[in-house]
Amino acid sequence: MGAAHTLLLWILPAVVVATYYAPHSAIALEMKEKMAGEFVPQWFVQKLDHFHPDDTRVFKQKYFVIDRHFNNDGPVFLYLGGEAPLYGPPGFGSFIETMAEQHGALILALEHRYYGESIPVDNLSTENLKWLNTRQALLDIAAFRIAYSQKIKLDRQQEGKPELDNPWIIMGGSYAGALAAWFRLKFPHLARGSVASSGVVDVINDFQMFDVQVRQSVGPECASILHYIAKELDRRMDESPQSNAQVKSLFGAPGLYDGDFAYMLSDSAAMAVQYGYAEQLCDPLKQAYQSGADLMNAFAEYTKNFFFPTLERGGYLEYDCKYLQDGTPDADRSGRQWWYQKCTELGWMQNAPKENYMRSTKVSEEYHKYACRTIFQAPLWPDTEAVQHYYGGRAIPATNIMFVNGNQDPWQHASITNSTDISRPARVAKCAHCSHCVDLKPPSWDDDQDLKDTRDDVAKAVAFFLQ
Repeated sequence: MGAAHTLLLWILPAVVVATYYAPHSAIALEMKEKMAGEFVPQWFVQKLDHFHPDDTRVFKQKYFVIDRHFNNDGPVFLYLGGEAPLYGPPGFGSFIETMAEQHGALILALEHRYYGESIPVDNLSTENLKWLNTRQALLDIAAFRIAYSQKIKLDRQQEGKPELDNPWIIMGGSYAGALAAWFRLKFPHLARGSVASSGVVDVINDFQMFDVQVRQSVGPECASILHYIAKELDRRMDESPQSNAQVKSLFGAPGLYDGDFAYMLSDSAAMAVQYGYAEQLCDPLKQAYQSGADLMNAFAEYTKNFFFPTLERGGYLEYDCKYLQDGTPDADRSGRQWWYQKCTELGWMQNAPKENYMRSTKVSEEYHKYACRTIFQAPLWPDTEAVQHYYGGRAIPATNIMFVNGNQDPWQHASITNSTDISRPARVAKCAHCSHCVDLKPPSWDDDQDLKDTRDDVAKAVAFFLQ
């Protein structure tokens, strides 16, 4: 979420290509083919600019439908896509489908503007990205919700059934979880409630707590190793041009700008924590430490053999800010669009803390300003304070929103983890692998009991919203 490659935010192996694998990874493409065989995309004609009535330009926005549980008078569950392609709806035994079966609900899934196949412009130039923001996205959702409600009513009328207003529940994970919460805030008449899984409603510019949580989640031994690697990385980059080139070659990223290289390796470690596979990072590092092997070599092997295959291009290129200047639309690439949202509105710059850092100190505000300026060839920087005033941050003045987080997830520090009252419940799932959007994964018999209890709480909240 915080990186140039925009790893897909959801670890839903059977949902929206929902894994930590980015769109061009082999596993993601395999999931894409599986989705294509199961679900047929549909298209909604959406306005490009909702704020100027005289602008009549439109684009096709992709959505999916699962109606196998719908009993016509049941609710509608609208699942929101975020900053990645939406290859299918949350089906295949997902938790959302489990709840849909319980309530006789219709499931809809809407792709976010500018991502996947819902790109409204011919090229992603900086000028053409100006319609990519949360306010336009929320109005997309409102327009779709109104139009689809009318379709349901027309279908009922043609079948000779009485008119009925089906209640809508809006759902999403991570950034899309924030959108779900913000939609309930701004359009309470259009949504009975929302479920914000890892919903990052706290728009923070200097997001050092991300790194702090990485340190807490990996445990003392692995944290000590990652801190050493971060310091050693800085030392080798600064020691001499030869040392700088050698360490980049070691990680298979020759010629990458120092800040881009540092950010890439920060994500190599952080994504393991964010998506619940920290032991696959830490175990080989601890084994190398205990055997006296070179820790940088061990981390390089992990990065090249495990982390790189999860990236859009299978390597370091998508961390190259100059590579991200390319505005050619690609339905499977998301990095440029997500950087634009970060640089113009959302922030969440994962800077290194001053002490006990897990990432290179080169990952700083100075680096992020460089990245925004370089990628878009313009002095872009987000006014996150204005966004906080508009949506309310953690003090979001809305009801009927369920916030769900995992105790290992660094993004919980941009979400809401404590209930304020019965109308805005919050739950943190506590388990060894309770990571980003963990509640949205397909339920399994061997899930930790606290995760099962968390899903029960979500189901109870949805039932309460529908009363």
